[in-house]
Amino acid sequence: MRSICELIEGRKLHTIRETASILEAARLMVKHKIGALPVTNQEGNIIGIFTERDLLKRVVAAELDIKETKISQVMTRKLVIASADETPMYCLRKMKEKKFRHMLIAEGKKIIGIVSQRDLTQVDLERKTKALRSIDD
Repeated sequence: MRSICELIEGRKLHTIRETASILEAARLMVKHKIGALPVTNQEGNIIGIFTERDLLKRVVAAELDIKETKISQVMTRKLVIASADETPMYCLRKMKEKKFRHMLIAEGKKIIGIVSQRDLTQVDLERKTKALRSIDD
C-alpha cells in the first residue's frame, strides 16, 4: 500500500454536527462501529473530532448529562490532519508520537476520511507478514 488514500477508499465518512448531543454521537458510533466522529459546524466544515476517549474523560468522568451536553462542549478542537498521499506508516508514527488514536485524512482542504491506529497497525502487520513469507520462500 503506497498511500493512506488507498486504505480509506470506499469508506463512508460519518460526521456529526456540533449541536448534537453526546447521546446522539454515542448511538451513531455504536451503529457504525466506529471510535471517532469528525464534528461539523452549520456550514458543514469540520471543526473538531469526538472520540471514545473524549466520551470517557470529558463526559463520563465529569458526570455530564449525555442528553443535554452538546458535542461542541467536549470535542477535541486541535486537529492533526494527514494528507491523502501520506503513507500508512507515516500516519502511524505521527499518531504514536502525538498519543492519539484517530487521524483525519484530507485531499487538499477537504476531509475525505478518517483512520484509526487499529487500521494502521493492521496494515503494518500485513506488510511484515508478507515480508516474512518472502523470506521463507
